Amino acid sequence: MLVRGQPPNPRDFSGMAPDVQMAEHKRELMAETNGTVVEKMLVDQSLATWLQLYFHEGREAKRPADNVQISEHRLKKIESAFNRHMKSLNALASMKSVNFTKRMVEAMKAVTQDVDDDQSESASSPEDQPRHNRLRDSFRRAFDLAPMN
Repeated sequence: MLVRGQPPNPRDFSGMAPDVQMAEHKRELMAETNGTVVEKMLVDQSLATWLQLYFHEGREAKRPADNVQISEHRLKKIESAFNRHMKSLNALASMKSVNFTKRMVEAMKAVTQDVDDDQSESASSPEDQPRHNRLRDSFRRAFDLAPMN
């Protein structure tokens, strides 16, 4: 709640417009991610579901339904929007807990390190290099291009 004479609390969105609230949510969620494309998509999805929930709750608060059947229908809409929002937040949280980005970076470094090792091995004579993996030489030709005659 906004109080005159005090700075606004960044966690209190009651006096803000929805677009300002959404921008604040996006900043907070993006600050917690590693900035990958998948995480950006999940942040956008959670914001979209938050807007859906905000819309349905606001519509019911401003213009309550006169008919019980319409009220039940709107309640189902609110519940389904809430469930979608919670699922999108769970997907974002699980992506953070898995820490997919760091694992992918480590895997890519390992692959590029193997490629660098292969290039350095081919540059020097095979007798000078100790054999770290005896199967690597067996499958080396599998990656060569085959003629298509």
